[in-house]
Amino acid sequence: GYNNSGELGSGDLAHRNLPFKVPGIANVVQIAAGWEHTLILNSDARVWGFGRNTENQVGPGDNRNKLTPELIENLENISRVLCGGHGSCVV
Repeated sequence: GYNNSGELGSGDLAHRNLPFKVPGIANVVQIAAGWEHTLILNSDARVWGFGRNTENQVGPGDNRNKLTPELIENLENISRVLCGGHGSCVV
């Protein structure tokens, strides 16, 4: 992947040509990808976000890009994650 904004969750901005396991997240049930950002839903119904965050698409509070997955607080009973070009939503 391109990884221009940390959307691969690797902790750096290096491009990757091969798949790898994103560190720190277990029991993944869904992955959603947008324009340079990613959301992951795990089996505990927790949502993790990383990558481009200029419009807070991977978590509220600040608009800094996130190079590693960060738990998005205050979300409960989430069953689905969705990403668009510059936005995200959870159901």
